Amino acid sequence: MLFSQRYPVRFRDTDAAGVVYFAHGLALCHAAYEDSLQAAGLDLPVCFSPAAPLAYPIIHTTMDYHRPLHCGDWVVITLHPRQRDESSFEIVYHLSLETSPPRAVADALTRHVCIDSRTRRRHPLPAEIQHWLQRWEAPGESET
Repeated sequence: MLFSQRYPVRFRDTDAAGVVYFAHGLALCHAAYEDSLQAAGLDLPVCFSPAAPLAYPIIHTTMDYHRPLHCGDWVVITLHPRQRDESSFEIVYHLSLETSPPRAVADALTRHVCIDSRTRRRHPLPAEIQHWLQRWEAPGESET
């Protein structure tokens, strides 16, 4: 099952040309990431507290825009995460305008690594992240 959520494009997200500033597209994706974690039952204030034993920094990202997003548009973000190895995962995002039929506007990818917050060394993904990965796994994908 994939995770999908709709978000408004706000004036603050746009640049002087009236289109979404490139970095704000990634901010919308990050909001979907957070919402998918919450929907899978993770307690974000606990998971991402400065005192949390593990952290999940983004180590790589890409975003390709196919058409502009404007203030007042509603964008549907569909994401699915997949495990890369014992301590990392990536998330594939598809953004489309909430129109009939939906129109693709962008695709993005973020790669994350799980690290021990104290030592800053890689750490195996914990059970709650494994659960989240399985919850939003794309149809046809399976664990390797």
